[in-house]
Amino acid sequence: MDWNEIKTDWQRYKVNIREQWGNLTTEEIDEIAGEEHALEKKIQERYSLTPEQVREQINQWVKKYLKASNN
Repeated sequence: MDWNEIKTDWQRYKVNIREQWGNLTTEEIDEIAGEEHALEKKIQERYSLTPEQVREQINQWVKKYLKASNN
């Protein structure tokens, strides 16, 4: 997974983050600022998921959107 691409282009991916995890507020997404750990923590808080569940969701999201952006 190439998180650096997401972090570098965070403004572009914020919309997709909001679509995937609608319980996150726009302000929270702005505060995350592309930091993977901060995203994991916020998703875990909002959705009461285990760290493993959160990582799996993020990994699936990354595969989906990085693949789409590279096409």
